[in-house]
Amino acid sequence: DVLVGYPSDGFHANGWSLIRRILKVNPGLITAEEWPAFLAPTRLYHDVVAGLKERRIDIKAMAHITGGGLPENLERLLNGKGADITIPRWNLGAVGKVLAFVADEEAVNTFNMGWGWVAIVPADQVEASAAFHPGARAIGTITTSGHVNVTVEG
Repeated sequence: DVLVGYPSDGFHANGWSLIRRILKVNPGLITAEEWPAFLAPTRLYHDVVAGLKERRIDIKAMAHITGGGLPENLERLLNGKGADITIPRWNLGAVGKVLAFVADEEAVNTFNMGWGWVAIVPADQVEASAAFHPGARAIGTITTSGHVNVTVEG
């Protein structure tokens, strides 16, 4: 089975203690024009679920990627299995400015890293699962390792 990721549009409601610490030390990091993106409400991804069901995708599991990032949110539903995930570095506007101050491991375990929703689907349904939503793509595969491993590229 394959993990299909659906893009997030920001930090959502997670990691704000860390973000506040970074901004306290770097007060001019975010411009007035960038603040609205930080304050956007958390997306709920109803459109993604509806799109998958409309296309009769055989959904094995789905996860809203919230606090704990990809590892914690996916480990909850993998029932002892694991996943190998490779994602690009998240450089969405001001998000990239904040993440420049966070080690990859901490970022992966705190933030959604640009993927707000993940669906686990059969390999032969990946294209149909991603085609209807801009930016959606395969981000990893299920393994027997028992751990979620995330590699950040770039």
